[in-house]
Amino acid sequence: MRLNLAAHCLARNARERGEQTALMFLSANRVEYSATYNAITPECLPMAAALRSMVSPGDRIALRLRHGPDYSLALFAA
Repeated sequence: MRLNLAAHCLARNARERGEQTALMFLSANRVEYSATYNAITPECLPMAAALRSMVSPGDRIALRLRHGPDYSLALFAA
């Protein structure tokens, strides 16, 4: 069995630091997006399921997104 390091780290941080800030994006010195570990975990799960349904083990994927919350969430999902 292989370890999904991103999923493991996300689950562990959600368990241990649930309500602490996990992601924060700033624009012109103001917060555009902020989310806790508990908030991003359920956002990543559907993305991960969608990716798994489209690829097979060993396949490679590429993410082409603008820098922002969706990019970071997609990285965790991948």
